[in-house]
Amino acid sequence: MKRADFAAQTQDDVVYCKDKAEVDKTKEQFAQRGVHNLVVSAHVEGDLVKFYGVADSFFWHFYPTDTGHSKFGDEQHNGSAHHYPFNVQQLRHTVARLASLTGIEVYGGDCIINSDGRFFIIDFNDWPSFSPCCEQAAECIAHLANQLLATQTTRKITHE
Repeated sequence: MKRADFAAQTQDDVVYCKDKAEVDKTKEQFAQRGVHNLVVSAHVEGDLVKFYGVADSFFWHFYPTDTGHSKFGDEQHNGSAHHYPFNVQQLRHTVARLASLTGIEVYGGDCIINSDGRFFIIDFNDWPSFSPCCEQAAECIAHLANQLLATQTTRKITHE
């Protein structure tokens, strides 16, 4: 269960619930905190993979359990990564399409890769930290920002 009104800011904003009773209890706890807009999704077994992207010019992914990268420790629910084989280019294409459909050009998220190699996107957001790959992404983010500034400047000049 995850709050759906803002990005997770505390460990209490994303909660693993093992059964229906725990879901109900967690909903009450969210409500007591004034959080009423929630996402409840089924747990998917498999490898957790985090990804970052900039439009269609940059894509980076990694297994957080391999590096110890963690936001609130929730990465451990599925255990250590098995490194199930999957089509990285298909994931890249899918998240780039999702980014395009939502109008988000700088994005990150999480997915689960199951033992069959299928992926399930479980989180997608704009302007993530890029903390594990900020040096690699910086040039693409700067290039995109310059493109957007140039486009806005051109629009302003042609409209004046």
